[in-house]
Amino acid sequence: MILKFALRNLFRNKKRTIISALSVFLGAVFVGLAYGYINGMMDMMVTNYVKYQTGNVRITTEEFIGRQKFFPVDELVDTSGDLIAKIENVEGVTGVEKRVRFGILLVKDNAPVQVLGIGVDVDNNSFNLREKVVEGTLDESGIYIGDRLAKKLDKKLGDYLLIASQTSMGGLNGLKLPIKAIIQTKVISYDERFLYLPMNEAERLLKLGGEVPEIFVYADFSEKATQAVKNRLDLILEDGVTAQTYMEQMGGFYDYVGTAKTIYFFIELAILFLACIVIVNTMLMAIFERMREIGTMKALGFSEKQLFGMFTAEGALIGALGGIPGVITGWLLIYYLSIVGLDMGEAMAGVDYPMEYILYPHVRLYDLIAILFIATVVPTLAAMIPSRYIKRYQPADALRM
Repeated sequence: MILKFALRNLFRNKKRTIISALSVFLGAVFVGLAYGYINGMMDMMVTNYVKYQTGNVRITTEEFIGRQKFFPVDELVDTSGDLIAKIENVEGVTGVEKRVRFGILLVKDNAPVQVLGIGVDVDNNSFNLREKVVEGTLDESGIYIGDRLAKKLDKKLGDYLLIASQTSMGGLNGLKLPIKAIIQTKVISYDERFLYLPMNEAERLLKLGGEVPEIFVYADFSEKATQAVKNRLDLILEDGVTAQTYMEQMGGFYDYVGTAKTIYFFIELAILFLACIVIVNTMLMAIFERMREIGTMKALGFSEKQLFGMFTAEGALIGALGGIPGVITGWLLIYYLSIVGLDMGEAMAGVDYPMEYILYPHVRLYDLIAILFIATVVPTLAAMIPSRYIKRYQPADALRM
């Protein structure tokens, strides 16, 4: 009976009902999209940092850590023995990658140009370089260069570059190598500042002799799995060689990412909450317009509890009419953008952080449930506020209004 009356009353003032439901609908869509965007961006910050900067666990010498911002190539971990095989056999390890990063001096128009070089295993690297090639092919010789850096240097496929860098012995060495591939990682700072050398060329340039400054170890992407792998690695590493998780290397920034996601989520829920509050006004107007009807229903024997339930149900239905389609629409938009991506383009140009400018929003199931809960429960609670006015009036008083 109560639900039947509530459904009937929804369509007594269609415009008001539609406007109220639309407010909740737009609030739910906005919150879903905003949180999907924030979630995707924050998660990309961590995953890209792991992929480009640290691995789940990074193995270096203890001295390297104190000088790491200078990319020292004289603080080396000996990999000429069976260390890599030992690491690969550690429980939980899904991949191992030798990595060397170093400063390079190039010359354009008689002026020095400073870039960063990365020595990589062509077929075993977290960059997935073979998938990032836009021109040329990868082989075990030559240079692979970011597309923006190629444009900056006015170089094309097949051109030679003379590169010079400090060696592991403290001297200076140079190589003249052809550009074999143009790379586009979609990380602007990498595409315009980095060039890549196959590991054998990097070893020849830097005179590494079978040693590398860094070893990246990969595992399942979770704090628990990463920490477990790090603890096992500590048991096999020699003195002077240390392992650090990505959480340790990111430091306070990692804590900020987790905190920021929580804060943004509650801010967005607050926005949705405010959108739902419009129902208070809608139900208040409905009650005052129908006071004579309320008086008649009280005179016919309807209890205050029944009338309170009827108006509360009416508000809940308006919330459901807007909230449920809003959450579904928001999820569909997020799902679509998670496939095609959101091109941030030049907005990321000034960001000196390994973030791809193609952003893929996503949202977790329990986040959608929380949004749906707010979009349907808050209108119900909001409708209770004006519904309490019913108790103030006796049937005779209501009939005179």
